[in-house]
Amino acid sequence: MSAVLQRFGVDAHQLRVLLRLAWRNETRASRMSFGMNQNGNRPLLALFGSLLFYLFAGIFAAVLMFKTGTLFSALLLLNTLVLLMLGGLILVEYNSVILSPDDYHILGYMPVSSRTFLFARIGNMLLYLLLFSVMIAGPSVLALAYMYNFSLPVFIASSLSVFLTAVLICLAVVYLYGLLLNLLPPHKLNTLLSFLQFGLSMAIYSSYLILPRFLSNDMDMIIFDIRWYMLVLPPAWFAALADLAVSEATTLHLMAILPGVALSGLLLRGLFSRVSIEYARAMAALTENTATPEKAGASEQSRSHTFSLFRSPSARIVTRLTMAQFRYDNRFKLSVIGFLPLILIYFYMGLQRGTFPDPLASGSTGLENFSVLYFAILMLPLIMKQNMEMSDASEAAWVFYATPVRLSGLILATRNMLFLLFAGPALLFIFVIFGYFFQNWLHAFLHLLTITALNFIMLQIIYIVKPRLPFAEPKVRSGQSGLFAFLFFILPGIGLGLLYLIVRLAYDSAGTLLMLYTLLALTIAVLEKFSHMRIASVAGKLHFDGKKQ
Repeated sequence: MSAVLQRFGVDAHQLRVLLRLAWRNETRASRMSFGMNQNGNRPLLALFGSLLFYLFAGIFAAVLMFKTGTLFSALLLLNTLVLLMLGGLILVEYNSVILSPDDYHILGYMPVSSRTFLFARIGNMLLYLLLFSVMIAGPSVLALAYMYNFSLPVFIASSLSVFLTAVLICLAVVYLYGLLLNLLPPHKLNTLLSFLQFGLSMAIYSSYLILPRFLSNDMDMIIFDIRWYMLVLPPAWFAALADLAVSEATTLHLMAILPGVALSGLLLRGLFSRVSIEYARAMAALTENTATPEKAGASEQSRSHTFSLFRSPSARIVTRLTMAQFRYDNRFKLSVIGFLPLILIYFYMGLQRGTFPDPLASGSTGLENFSVLYFAILMLPLIMKQNMEMSDASEAAWVFYATPVRLSGLILATRNMLFLLFAGPALLFIFVIFGYFFQNWLHAFLHLLTITALNFIMLQIIYIVKPRLPFAEPKVRSGQSGLFAFLFFILPGIGLGLLYLIVRLAYDSAGTLLMLYTLLALTIAVLEKFSHMRIASVAGKLHFDGKKQ
């Protein structure tokens, strides 16, 4: 193998090292972990989770294959899925899969030839394509082979069609990314890709709900016949290979394959110029010369007036820090705004099982249909606590220890601002849903008051267990303790059980409701007293070690 590579001017040892380095970067620096960061000791676990996530989508697509009437129709749908999912995935993952500005800083001074670098990046790209193509399209290819009596030509043609489509979209993304980098500043491109990731993940989550309902309907077989207009549709180009396998190909099928082959050839030529050390140097220079514009003047004054609404200096510090993190940290921003679509998805799941009941009018009847929704609502403050603790800029937390501010006050302010700034708007959004479906705004308010109290009690407990400064922890995949991970799931479960008991026992009359809210208020007061003692004790032992794991 080394002799073959040498004939192409590739150093085999350097190639192995670069591929190993790319693999490590792939598992540690990937964005597509859907909230799981991989910079810890077990990055493969998060990669496996991402692959499993796409495998579920592939299984849903395989079920759809049984609704198709022809092999061409099946591959047309499958290639469309591959184009959309794999295209968005690679565009988001461009810097870890294809090329990164860091490549020049790391390899630019090393004796690595452009040919070796090119083979390493192409090898990494093909491995990435193979992994995710198998997850997305593998179940469908097996389903098609089964439908055609385990025909080997059908299996080969289907696999080839999917892989060629995946290669085509990857080459197109290489060209598109270079075009976007020339049109948009790097910080805007990064924001665009972050929202693309968010939209892609929401689309996949939604497909798990929509596809089963779509497939359960008594619909006719899906049949697409090849037409002249399909010569300009990328999913149809390599889907035409299918009819070659079953000996049903026509001249139009052969003509449909030609645009895909021709475009792939043209994009392949551009690959050699856009996947090189020299192009990485240009990317690095462009990134370094473009800074994020600062908003000043009136907007800065308006933010100062907003922060002055909080009397406590600790609250103002945490609020300003959180707003800055929201503006500049796309992961943090998406973790905040991404919760509302999930609430709607879980609410939609409950509506498929029945109407949304008013628990103060009907008791616990039908409440179990929306258990996933209530569980997600109760988990909201715990998710936000985790996001409020971790940051890529955690090394800047030294400022907390170098200023005359009480660390215990900062931790308490972080907890309160977390609930006020993030859980508060989400609960207000849920209140509107309650009011609309209950047709009784007083009942909606009382039910929301119960959920809000349970939310805050769980937040108090988790801060008693693990009090932390805001954005002072490095983003480490395995950074959470086993106890915290246990409480992360067990507390919402306990809260859900308490909610069922409250609905059954305390929603009967105004007297029991008054007793309930009195008991909840006393519980919050006792936990608040204990929280102050516990946080003050822990804050006195905190120190800055300056390490970024």
